[in-house]
Amino acid sequence: MPAPDSGVFSKIVDSVIATLEQRRGSVDEHARQENAVCADQRAGDAEEERRVRALEEEESRRVHHCENEDNFPFTATLPDLFVKFIALEPKINPYYEEVKKESEEWMKQHLWKDLNEQEKKKRCAADFCYFSAIICPDASKERLRTVCDWIYWVFEFDDQFDEGELGINREKGLAEVSGMVSILDEHESSPSDSDRSPLQQLFKDIWQKIRSATGDGARRRYSEANAHFCRSVAKLHDEEFEDMVVMENIRRYLQVRAQNIGLYPLLALEEYAYGLRLPREVFENEAIQEIERLVAEMLTLQNDILSYHREHSVGHGQNLISIFRRRLGLSQQASYDKADEQLHRCYRQWYLAQAAVPSWGERVDVQVQQYLGACLDVLKANVRWSFRSQRYFGKDVDRVRETRQVALIP
Repeated sequence: MPAPDSGVFSKIVDSVIATLEQRRGSVDEHARQENAVCADQRAGDAEEERRVRALEEEESRRVHHCENEDNFPFTATLPDLFVKFIALEPKINPYYEEVKKESEEWMKQHLWKDLNEQEKKKRCAADFCYFSAIICPDASKERLRTVCDWIYWVFEFDDQFDEGELGINREKGLAEVSGMVSILDEHESSPSDSDRSPLQQLFKDIWQKIRSATGDGARRRYSEANAHFCRSVAKLHDEEFEDMVVMENIRRYLQVRAQNIGLYPLLALEEYAYGLRLPREVFENEAIQEIERLVAEMLTLQNDILSYHREHSVGHGQNLISIFRRRLGLSQQASYDKADEQLHRCYRQWYLAQAAVPSWGERVDVQVQQYLGACLDVLKANVRWSFRSQRYFGKDVDRVRETRQVALIP
């Protein structure tokens, strides 16, 4: 066998070495690229971690801000409810102080006669007459008193279900509703006054004043709205709301609450307070109905935001903030924020609905504008009364009004 050519062999060796070096270079370049990618990824992860940590710290400062270490070690921030058309300072009825004194004296002697002094003071501190003085600032003294008495009645009636026996004992609750509704039925035989409870007698006295001073339309709306309200209060405590997982069910909750929040009887009272004589077609108009629906929803949202602590303390879970937390798994702060989003959606829809209100001529339009103004007065009254009364925040009401900070509930 001939000896291999040394030159050819040398070329083969050089080629192999060159190939190996080329492959090693490719491997090194690939490693460098992978290292660069990993470094970029680590830098991105670190940046994302810093961003998340910063957001968490900011949320912690905002939600868990220590406003008062002894009483409110951890707090959440209420939405700002003094915005849009609710921001303007309301007019107060000039008979407010006078009617407040007279109404409270009557309540002490009749409706609250069996309560101890502490309970009477607690009810006086609620100052329901202030609410009445805002929703009908231009009403006469006599009609302001009627409205004020109805506000006392509605809270006493509702509290029996929220906090009292009627919310537990279905039979007694339905009997109370039946007794109230029978008062509104002029053709149905009803118990004599001596057989009525003080609360039923108060309701009857109010109805007699309204029936003698309003037209057929306002009387019918007041009667129907109050009957529907009484039944819906019992219905809310008889319904099972534990299945509210999706928004459609929360919408159903809002629909039920729109009926038992007491708005529609209040609007009928506004007709009485100002002597309005609005034709049926006004209330059948879609834009007017949409405005009423929006006011009912805004009133519900306001109330559920502001009353959450009080209702939680008495074990009342049928509150939108409670539902957001229990069924959607939101924090207390996130629940407030979600309710605020819904409020702002209602604000936008209000302007659109108001723009769609038609004209019925000067005589009717003047009264329609009074009615729409009364709708806004109800929203203004609810917010301002809530931060004046001690019903929801007790003696801390001024601090809560100033800071919007409330205690976190586990």
